[in-house]
Amino acid sequence: MSANPSDRRQRLRDQMKEFYGDPSASPRKTETKKSGVAPNVDMDSEYFDVSKYTTELLRRESLKGLVETDTELLRRVRRLDNELQELVYRNYAKFISATDTIREMHDNISEMDSKLQNLTSNVSNIDSLSQQLTNTLHVHRGKIEETVTVNRMMKKAQFLMGLPETMKKLIDKKEYNTCVKYWVAGDSFLKKHDTIPSIVRVRDECLGLAKNLYTKIEDNMCSYPLDDPEAMDTIRKFVEDLRLLRSTSVSISADDDSFEGTVQKALMRSVAANFASGTAAVQRDVKAALAVPDFSGMEYAKRDQPLAEVNVREALAQLKSVCALLSINSERVYALLYEEENQAVAMRVAQEVQPVLIDLLPVLAQLLVPFVNASITAVADEAGAILLSKEKHDTVPHMLSAVVSALLKQLKQLSITLKQLGANYLDTAHSHQSTAYGEMVDKCVVQVLSGVADLLHQKLYEAPTAEAVGRAVGPLRKDDLFVVMPEGKKARREQIAFSLSRYAYASLAALLEENIRTQLVSGEVMSKDSTTEISAQLENVAKVCITAPSS
Repeated sequence: MSANPSDRRQRLRDQMKEFYGDPSASPRKTETKKSGVAPNVDMDSEYFDVSKYTTELLRRESLKGLVETDTELLRRVRRLDNELQELVYRNYAKFISATDTIREMHDNISEMDSKLQNLTSNVSNIDSLSQQLTNTLHVHRGKIEETVTVNRMMKKAQFLMGLPETMKKLIDKKEYNTCVKYWVAGDSFLKKHDTIPSIVRVRDECLGLAKNLYTKIEDNMCSYPLDDPEAMDTIRKFVEDLRLLRSTSVSISADDDSFEGTVQKALMRSVAANFASGTAAVQRDVKAALAVPDFSGMEYAKRDQPLAEVNVREALAQLKSVCALLSINSERVYALLYEEENQAVAMRVAQEVQPVLIDLLPVLAQLLVPFVNASITAVADEAGAILLSKEKHDTVPHMLSAVVSALLKQLKQLSITLKQLGANYLDTAHSHQSTAYGEMVDKCVVQVLSGVADLLHQKLYEAPTAEAVGRAVGPLRKDDLFVVMPEGKKARREQIAFSLSRYAYASLAALLEENIRTQLVSGEVMSKDSTTEISAQLENVAKVCITAPSS
């Protein structure tokens, strides 16, 4: 009877091991062998024998040990029973879930099979209907294609016949880009059928409109400033429109340049016009800056200020900006049309700038000479009367030095600025014109100095006429030394004042000659050779005896 429960338990254990496996069986066997316990009395062994284990236990253990063993066995039985129940429950839940999944898959597959059958049926119906339509329309296919072709031709003919009117409206609305597209679309067809009289009339009218369109696009393109980035985008669009027009039957002249050459000329005309406008403004500013002021109501100690503060610098700065803008805009024109760097840009800029810089020199000389001479006369004429003043006589040397320094400073700045402009814009890879232009600038400076030297020479030899003496004596001052002199010696007083004013002119010549050497020649603004003649002229003027000539 004891064998039946043992067999049943062993069979259950074997089934569990067969289903779940027993990965710890081998280690346990090894461990049992190592511990020296026989397999038939090891409860974890598959060879466990209950009878032998019980007999061995009764023989080996005391009553207390048997009770403890019984308690331990009961605890292990309960634990194993709980584990078994949990294992069975867990696997049962998985089994139920798997069953539900299989049932759901079966339902879905059944539904999918039904849909596939419907799809197969629908495809068969569609194929049947398609075959019927093909058979039905096969007879009329040629007529349908012919009708479609005729319809397209009619639409194209309608478009072409109305093309002149459409182009006129688009040109009036200034929708040039759309008009170009319409003309490009119709040109090839009109050219292809130019043997049909009606087509020829339409083509001739459209050609005239296309040429007018080309001119209007070109004019609009040239009206935009090249120094505006947004305007450059618009100009690029105009260039592309012109390029499209040139790719059609439009012919601008019998001896057309390349497309790039034509557009370049148009844009450069605009650039040159802007440059001419800028240089004209510069000349106006120069004339305004060198307008001779009224020295009569001006305090003597301030008569050097007009020459010192003459605003030619702003005009020259504006000229720099105008030349720089010409160069930049020219580069933009060439960059717009040519991918590689074009050496013609510098040549074109030099051609535009050179005559402007050359024409500016005589204008500057003609305006500077009277301005400078008026400043010198205003200081030197009354120098005699000021020298006779008890309180202000020491201002004369300062005024003479100040007016000469102001003159040389203006001439130095003028020379440096103009020569720099020549170096920047007249020198190219094939021509070095700045050297020749620098010599022209030196001649302009010498011309101004010669005008001053002529004035000084004229004043030194001026006869003491009533007008000349009146300018030299000026209004009688309270601190004048003549106030304390007898009235009968008035003529003597006037002669002294006149002679002192001639001395002032001679001093100006000496100061001017010295400053030319120190500021212009030593400062490497001008060469010594270019100033030799004017220096000698001023030196001779300074050596003239300042005794007033007898009338």
